[in-house]
Amino acid sequence: MGGNGTNKTSTSDISLLSDSNQSTTCTELTRGFIHSSLTELEESFPIAYSVLMYKDPAQVLMLLQAIYRPQNIYCIHVAQNSTEAVKIYMMNIVRCFDNVFLSSQSSKYAQFDGIVPYRRKKHSS
Repeated sequence: MGGNGTNKTSTSDISLLSDSNQSTTCTELTRGFIHSSLTELEESFPIAYSVLMYKDPAQVLMLLQAIYRPQNIYCIHVAQNSTEAVKIYMMNIVRCFDNVFLSSQSSKYAQFDGIVPYRRKKHSS
């Protein structure tokens, strides 16, 4: 996919996404993905993923390529303030998979402050 002969997804792959060449694009975009379960145990315990994104569909596609397994479910939340181009790209990417969905409700904005640990409050007696 990439210019160096690897199966990695690149930004140029995203520019290929249009309704007119969707069948070719899906074949190209899913090359390098794992299309079968690796073990029976993996298949018996599918995982549901939720991804919040704001921009850079190529990066999201690379993340998906890294974590994708066919028995799992992937829900992608595209922030409302994402550009229309990002939303269209993600709709076209999702069309290539039976187990990847766009959330019907999107967040007002994407905020990335890192992980905040939960601290249990001590109850006074």
